[in-house]
Amino acid sequence: RGISILPESKQVVSVGADGKLHRWDIEGAKKVAEAGIGLDGFRIVPGSGFVLVPSADKSLHRIDLSNNSNAQVMKGHSEWVLSCAHHAGSSRNASGSLNGEVKIWNATDGALVHSWVAKP
Repeated sequence: RGISILPESKQVVSVGADGKLHRWDIEGAKKVAEAGIGLDGFRIVPGSGFVLVPSADKSLHRIDLSNNSNAQVMKGHSEWVLSCAHHAGSSRNASGSLNGEVKIWNATDGALVHSWVAKP
């Protein structure tokens, strides 16, 4: 359901319905690591040393790539989180859920900064 080439272009990360982020070496197509993300993952947004993964567990997960751990879980959505974004310049993460909720998070500590419903 989600795939991204990591910035150094030697590895790919993928997510799906098994509740895990999988990390693969492109050369040889070998899985080198995995990290739990709760439920289904939908997309992957790479950052510097981490990736963000929205999940069906109604959370946004920050996976630390240095040790393949779920370093931060941003909770507060009332529906599946389907999309996310990271803005390095402002140290903010954004997440959007199935019911139109948009949440802005502090990327440093995962604290909720703003929240609203963006239904058309």
